[in-house]
Order: sequence, then C-alpha cells, then structure tokens
Amino acid sequence: MRKGQVMHVRPFMKLRVALFVLFVAVFTAAVHAAEPGAVATWEGELTLPTYPWYDDVHPVFPELHGSVYYPYTRQDHIGKTKADRVYRAIYLENEYLKVTCIPELGGRIFSVLDKTTGEEMFHRNDEVKPALIAMRGAWISGGIEWNAGPQGHTVTVVSPVDAAVVEHADGSATLVVANTEMMFKTRWTVWLTLYPGKAFLEERIRMYNPTDGTHPYYFWNCTAFPNLPGTRFIYPMTLGCDHNGTTFFSWPVHEGKDLSWLKNYDTMSSIFAYDCVFDFFGSYDMDLDRGLVSFANHHELKGKKAWTWGKDDFGVVSQMALSDAGPIHAQYIEVQSGPLLTQADYGLLEPRQAVEWREYWYPVHGLGDGFEFATRDAAVQTRRDGETLEVRAIATGAFPGATLELRQGAATLHAQPCDLSPAQPVIVGLPNPPEGAVRVLLTDAEGGVLLDYETPLDIPEVAPPDLTVTPARPDGAPTADEKYREARVLDSQLNYAGARSGYEAALGIDPLHVPSLIGLATLDLESGRFQDCEARARAAVSREPESGLAWFLLGAARLQSGDAREALACGYKAARCLDTVALGYELVGRARMIEGDYAGAVEAFARAVAERPGDPATWARLAAARHALGEEAPPEVADKLRGDPLDFILLAVNALGSDAAMDAFLERLRDSGGEKAFIAIDAVTFLAGMGLYGDAARLFRATMDGETPAAPASALSLYHLAYWTHKAGNEAEAARLLERAAALPSDFALPSGAETIAVFRYAVGARSDDANAHLLMGHLLAGLHRLDEAVPHWEQAVALDPALSVGWRLIGVYANKKQKDVARAETCFRRALEHRPDDQVLHLDLAEALAAQDRRLEGIHLIANMPRTRDPRYDAVLWLAEAYLAEDRFDDCIDLLSTARFSNWEGHSRPHDLFVAALLSRGKTAFAQDRYEDAIRDFETALTYPENIAVGARYVLTDAEVRYWLGKALAAIGRIDDARAAWEAGAGQRTSSDPPLPFITVTRTQDEYVKRCATALEVLAIRR
Repeated sequence: MRKGQVMHVRPFMKLRVALFVLFVAVFTAAVHAAEPGAVATWEGELTLPTYPWYDDVHPVFPELHGSVYYPYTRQDHIGKTKADRVYRAIYLENEYLKVTCIPELGGRIFSVLDKTTGEEMFHRNDEVKPALIAMRGAWISGGIEWNAGPQGHTVTVVSPVDAAVVEHADGSATLVVANTEMMFKTRWTVWLTLYPGKAFLEERIRMYNPTDGTHPYYFWNCTAFPNLPGTRFIYPMTLGCDHNGTTFFSWPVHEGKDLSWLKNYDTMSSIFAYDCVFDFFGSYDMDLDRGLVSFANHHELKGKKAWTWGKDDFGVVSQMALSDAGPIHAQYIEVQSGPLLTQADYGLLEPRQAVEWREYWYPVHGLGDGFEFATRDAAVQTRRDGETLEVRAIATGAFPGATLELRQGAATLHAQPCDLSPAQPVIVGLPNPPEGAVRVLLTDAEGGVLLDYETPLDIPEVAPPDLTVTPARPDGAPTADEKYREARVLDSQLNYAGARSGYEAALGIDPLHVPSLIGLATLDLESGRFQDCEARARAAVSREPESGLAWFLLGAARLQSGDAREALACGYKAARCLDTVALGYELVGRARMIEGDYAGAVEAFARAVAERPGDPATWARLAAARHALGEEAPPEVADKLRGDPLDFILLAVNALGSDAAMDAFLERLRDSGGEKAFIAIDAVTFLAGMGLYGDAARLFRATMDGETPAAPASALSLYHLAYWTHKAGNEAEAARLLERAAALPSDFALPSGAETIAVFRYAVGARSDDANAHLLMGHLLAGLHRLDEAVPHWEQAVALDPALSVGWRLIGVYANKKQKDVARAETCFRRALEHRPDDQVLHLDLAEALAAQDRRLEGIHLIANMPRTRDPRYDAVLWLAEAYLAEDRFDDCIDLLSTARFSNWEGHSRPHDLFVAALLSRGKTAFAQDRYEDAIRDFETALTYPENIAVGARYVLTDAEVRYWLGKALAAIGRIDDARAAWEAGAGQRTSSDPPLPFITVTRTQDEYVKRCATALEVLAIRR
C-alpha cells in the first residue's frame, strides 16, 4: 500500500464469517495472497488525495454551447486544493497479479500490481488530479481508462459506472464494468477476467445499441505506462499515421529519427499503426527492464495507438497538471487498442447491433530491450551478440517441462527443455548461429504451441494509401451517393446539423434516395419528430419495398404515435426482409404487447431471439411478455444474468416475478449501479414502452422507497412516475406525484430521449402552472435539437417562477447567440444572478454581454468583485485578464496572472500568452519613458513560465518580439554583449518561410521581429 493511502475493507456479503476473519488477519500482515487454485475477490475503500471538480448546474446544448454531451453536466471547474477522499474499490488477485478498480472514476483500473517484480504493470497515479482533457472537462491519468467516447475521452471519466464481480467454477473471477451512456443509451461492457495461474488480464469488450436509432460508437482501451529515458514503443509496423489518418510516416525511423524511442519526441504526438498484420504490440523500458504487452486478433481489433506528451517543457508541465509526482515521475505514455483505425474514425451501430472483441494485457520483464514477438502465452526477445544468438522468453503462466526449440528449415539447431513462468525469463544461447532467419518455437509439455515465429521478424513494408477521391461523374458534379456518404460521416461525428443538411442535399439530387431518406428518418425518430420520420420512411419504401430498416423505422414511429396496429404490419414487413428479420419480429412483439395480445407477443419475441440470440434487449422483452402472460422467464434469462450481472433492463424485468427477485434488483442497483437514477428510469421506461405501466410504476416506486432507496426521489423521477401512474389509470395518485415534482428543486434534472416527450407533454398539460415541468420540457427539446421549440417553455417557466435562474440563463444565451439581442441577454443574466448571486458562470455571461455593448469597464468591475471562492473559474479569471489588457491596465493584468492558478484545456496556452502580452506592453511603456531597468525586468519576466500558470515552453520558441525589445533595453544601458545575445536568439527563430512544425504557430509579428533582430545585429556589426 502506497504512503498516504488508507484502506477500509468490507467483504462481499456472500463471504462466510470465517473467510472474513482470515482476510482481516492477512490484511493486517499486509499480504493478500490468493487462495490456491482460485482468484480472490473482495471489496474495500481506498482513500486517495483528490483535487475536486465541480459539476455545473447549467445544462449544455450543442446549438447554444457547441458541446455534444447533454444530458451530462459540464465538469470544467477544477479545484486547486487536494484533500483525502474515500472511494469504493474492487479487487481481484491471483498468484501473479493484483487488480484494483475504482467504479466511481469511470471504472478505472487504478492499479495492477505485478507480484513477480513488486512493480506496477501500468503507470500508477497516486492522487486523483483532474485536468481539462475529456469531453466534459475533467480527466485523470494512470492505469486503464475505458474510453467509450462517444468522442474524445469519455463522458464518465470521473463519474460512477456499474461494477460487480462474478466468480466462476474454474476458480477464475470476472470484474464486470459497464455503463449505459445517457446521450444515446449505447451500452459498453468490459468483462475483465483473472484466471488462476495466469499473469494476463483477459478483456472481453462489447458496444451495444439497444435503441431504435442509429448511433456512433467509439472505444479505446487507454492504458498508461511510465515515460522515462529508457522507454520504447514496441509496434511491429512499418507505416504510421496521425490522428486524422491523413499524414503518414515510416516506422520506426522517420527522417532520421527513431520514433520507437520516447526520448526522441520533442512534442506531444499521436501515432496510429497503419495496416499492422500482427496481433501484439506494447511498450518496454530498457533501463527498468520491464514492459507491457497487448495481444488481440488484429483482424478484429485493428486500432493500435501510441500517445506521448513529448519531452518539451510544455508536455512535462501538462503532465504535472495531472500528478504531484514531479517532473520525472508524472510523465507517462499511452498504449491504446481499439476497433477503429484512428481517433478520427467513428463507427455506427444500427438498432440492436453490437461489436465485440477480446484482448489480453500482461507485464513482461527481464527481456533486455523489449520483445520481438508475443502471443497470449509468451513473449520473446532475441539478440545477435557477436557469435551468439540469444533468445529470452517469458510466459504468462507456469509451463513446466516446456521446450524452446530453434530451427532453420528442417534442421533443429537447438532444443532446450525449460520451465517457463511469469516469474523470470528463460535465456537460451545459440553459438555460431547460421545466416538467415531462425525459427523460434515454444511448446508446452504436451506439445501445444505457445509461440512460433521466425527471427528477425519479417514486418511487411506498407506503402501510404492514395487518399485521392475521384468523383463518380465525369463532370465532377456530386451524386446523391457521394453526398450521402459525406453526411453519414458527419452523422457518426455527432454533427447533427451537418448530417441533416447533407442528407437533404442528397435528396436535392435524388428526391427518393433511400439511404438518405433513412438517415433523415432516423434523425427524426431520435429527436421525437415522429410524423416527419413516418413521411421519410414511407417515401423510402415507396421506392424500395424490400428496405427492412425503412419498414422498421416506419413501424417504430407509428408505435410512438400510438398506432400499434400499423406498427405491427410494418414489423411483419421488416421481418420479411433478410437484413431485419429479428428487428421486425421484435417490433411485432412490442405492438402486440401494447394491444394486450401477450401470447402473440411471446411468439414474436421468441422468433426474434431465435434470429438474434445474442440480443439482450429482445430476451428482456420475451421475459416481460411471459410475465404479462403469467409465465416464468425463459431459463436463458438466468444464464444471461450470471454472465452479465449488470444488465439492469433484464434485472428489472426479472424483478417483476417475485419479491426475492425485486429485492435482488434493488440490492444490485444500490450496491453496483453507477448512475442510479438514470438506470432506474431507463429500466422502467423499457417496461412502459411495452404497455406495462402498472409494473413500471410499481418497480420504479420500489427504487425510491425504503430507508436506503436505490434511487432516491427527484423532480425528474417523480415526473416519470406520475406519467406511468397516469397511464396505469390512477389519476389521483398521478396528480399527487405531479404536485410533489413541482415542489422539488429542478437543478441537475436533465431529461433526455425522444420517448420522454410524452412524459412532459403530460406534465405540462396536466399542470400548466408547473414551472418545473416547463423548464424540463425545454431542456428535453433542446437536447433533442429542437431549440426553437424549447425557448417558449423556458420563458413560460421563468414567468411562473422567476427564481429559476437556469431558465433565465438559457433564455439569455439564446438571445445572445441566436437572436443577436445582447441587451435582452443582459437582462436575462441579471435576473439569473438575482437568484444565484454566487454563480461564477452567470457573472462571466453578464460580463461578456456588457463588453459586447462597449461596457467593458462594467464587466471588469463585475468579475473583479464577484463573490470570493476558494476555486475561481479559470475562464472568468482569463476574461478579466484579457479585459485588463484591453484597457491597458497592465499592472492589474500581471498581478492577476501572477497569483491565480489555472486549469488549461489540453494543448492551450492562453494564460501565458496574456502574461507575455501584458509584460511586453508594460515593458514598452517603460522603455518609451527611459525606464530601461524596469523594461528589462518586464521583458526578462516575459521569457519565463511561472508555475501557477501551468504552461511550459514549447520545443521551439517563437518569442522574437520579446527578444528584440529586451535587446533594445539592454543596449540602451550599454550592455551590448547581452543585447547581442538577445537579438541572436530572436534572429535564429522560425519564420513562416520555414517548413511548418506541429503545434508551432508562426505569426506575421513573429516574422517581423525575427527580421528586426537580424537587422539589429547587422547595425551592431557596422558600429563595431
């Protein structure tokens, strides 16, 4: 256990008292040895120093704020004072590895201890110190991040996700980590299994779309490894590409630089393997003599990414924003795997589609300088040293009586019995090896092949692809198919407006282009525009009657509109199309459920699961239909829950069968659920979607009842419960629930999903005077890309309750950004501040509105005098610094920037840019007044990088303007040699005529002052 960490352990409920006593005794001795033949599992509490982050109460919408993560909150406000925080932790341990997972931090694998060496398998960060990198802001480094996107670093980096342990009869144990993200309800699940006697982590990962829409998927298994002088990337490829997959470079040596060595990276870089034909890759530190291996079928898992912050001060300081370990040990690299080629690629999952793969990760050591080849069972490194071929092999399990054999052609050059294990490598030397390739063969005692390849490894040369796009038409005019493909890419990238515009452009060329009609129909269905979806789908089937997806979308829209009869007919049409047989029968079953034909629903769902037995949602529907019919769930349901104990939809359906099953559902939700309120709403919405309103209300009420409710009541949950109660026919109880919801706080109540429109239509219709209902209806519509429809609801909300500051702010932002009415925006922000006077976001909004009306001084007064907090927002401080600079208040700007502490978005340097600009301006003023010493101090300070600003120097400097003026001031007091040095430094810097470099910006000002420095040197030379 690391210094500064406190662990409070409580066992799983199923452990016997005797085992608990034994565990405590073992813990006291600080030794957690796995029980022989079985993987040990337990749950505890891990105390870590933590810097706080804050969830912002103001919802963020794409059309207003440019961000695409609603209904998640913004997390871009990070504190600068750490304190101990206790986290729930789950542990797995066998003879070789000890795994620690923290469910509250996105299910992050915080630590994997390699017990054979006593070292961490991954880079371990001993504090939780967020920086602004993820989609919502806060992101942390170290261990393994399950980066499920849907863009960038995932929305649940520092949020709780579902986590539980499953123990197996063979002694293995699986940590199940999962999350149904709230944006699209795409579900990702990781089954991380530890086996007795094995030193690898087996990971089975699945991305699944349970909805009727089509949604993007994205996943990177993001692991961290220390970045020290001896660290290397081990990527068996010859061609790499950049983040966008458009710039290519040779590997490992490119332009004379060996890119496999981390010490050779000046600046932050992403590297993606292009067309790598091997199943392994990883990293190794030659000085530490240990490394990390990833193994997976490269046909299924083609993404191999390497990331480094680089070795310049900018990268080092960026990493120190994530760790208190200091400039050396804060540094790490990322070794990432994923199903897509680059991070600019996004897949699309149609309804009920899933992608799934399996991969293995394990530590290696004692191999010298890396590994040349690896399988799941072993890794090997070879070296020709003079007259000897040395082979080092280490295994992921104990293989007594194994054989390491070296061959060439039919001849056996050497065969040596050996006992392979993860504890230490086997070293074999072959004297006087023949020329040419030598086959390395590792077999176990029974002759099973553990590893087989030829050294040196023959890595195929891969040429960069031709990315030229040739128009389909000779005249170059776009076709409907080309426009559709462009729109499809935008759709996968969450560019809603661009995708819609692109599909419409394709229809402008061909009004009945079926893929574009389906694309628009899908967007309409997802945004709750059911009539528009229906019209598009009807047009699609008019041209292509065999389009199963179009029939399905038409049926889904009709079902949402309350027409179960036509939905059923559409379902049968879809079931007759080969690509949508299962979807069609599932739609038939849902329609029959709404009609009350439970026997017909059971038959339809049974046919659907027969077509697609791996679809958990259809199994849940079958179980629900059988429950409605008074029958038990199929036996397969129990099997599926044993395999995935975090399938809360299936658990919810199962809970309807008995009190014991209900208790099990509530206990699982309480103990293992991450976003509990959303899980409960999602599960019960599933039941309500099949007309089981009474069951839905009963189950949902159970989650809120009791001394320790699994999902405590909130305004959002009570509106849902009121609607389901109303649909079940209990109007009096529904009215009471609406009254309770109207009285509860609406902060952080963020409804989502097209199916939720019915909930809030009912709420605002039943109680037109309910401000909360209107406010949340506005949130819902804005989140569904229906902003213009949202605003009247926000306006009605604040008219009914002027204290709803969140509503005032949203109206103000809309007025400012969409209506260009800054005066109205100011009024709204002031109304919002009346009721939330400590809110820094509102202060910044108002200051910006004042500045837009040429009233910057009022904005300065507002921000400078806003209520003091321990952690001021970085963007408010930046605004104030910029305003001071614009008003020539250089002293104020410099004083502010010299004392404030900043959180900078990844790759940004704005605080330092302002710091330099203010010092440069003040220095020029001093120079003009002949106060040369003061000017020199400012110019020299402008060349520094204060720790509080959290920005380091780039690997190439572009500060010629500062160097020029420093030289001028030095020359003015007769320090000619120092002036010459300053001008030489400036004259030698880059200009726009030099080849561009990554992350280096050369401005016209830089060009000008490089020339001025050169001219100053020429003048000096003449004077001499």
